[in-house]
Amino acid sequence: MWYRTLSRLWQEEKGATTLEWALLLAGIGLPAVVIMTAALNLLVEYYRLMTFVNSLPFP
Repeated sequence: MWYRTLSRLWQEEKGATTLEWALLLAGIGLPAVVIMTAALNLLVEYYRLMTFVNSLPFP
């Protein structure tokens, strides 16, 4: 019984294209979000460091 159902689901290809596009977007989108977040945090820390250095009372 379960073998027949599983083989029927394996052969059905209705949503294959949608699934492929979703996996492709997830594979590209998630790393892009992580990289952009890391870059933004790096820029924020650099700006914070530069404003601190500029506020030091050097003669």
